[in-house]
Amino acid sequence: MQNAIGPADRHGRRGLLFSRRQNRAQFRQNAGALGEVEQTPDRAPETPVRAKFEPKQPKIRRPGTGCIFRISEKKWEGSYSPRLPKGNRKKLNIYADARAECEERLAVMIKQKNAEIAAEKEKLKSRQNT
Repeated sequence: MQNAIGPADRHGRRGLLFSRRQNRAQFRQNAGALGEVEQTPDRAPETPVRAKFEPKQPKIRRPGTGCIFRISEKKWEGSYSPRLPKGNRKKLNIYADARAECEERLAVMIKQKNAEIAAEKEKLKSRQNT
């Protein structure tokens, strides 16, 4: 069966074989052009410029650094839950107007509380030894 569009395939669809053959031939003609890369002899190929590295704040903070979250439009809360010498935990909170300020206050509070806990552990050890 012959048609103006092209021969019919065995299912009666017209034009598919003709278009596939035509596309295959066009692909073969253009395949050589796609593989060629133009290079100018007077200019070296450009290397891509790398973006400046900026570290991202991880979603989960490291252990022992506390937790910071926003409680309202203008307030941030930092919390820290150290393990006390007796084995229980106590939650300590700090509040600030800016995240950076909250980070600073939290770091200072963690250092102070860790020093207090270490001193309290030493007292308990000295009492047990005597």
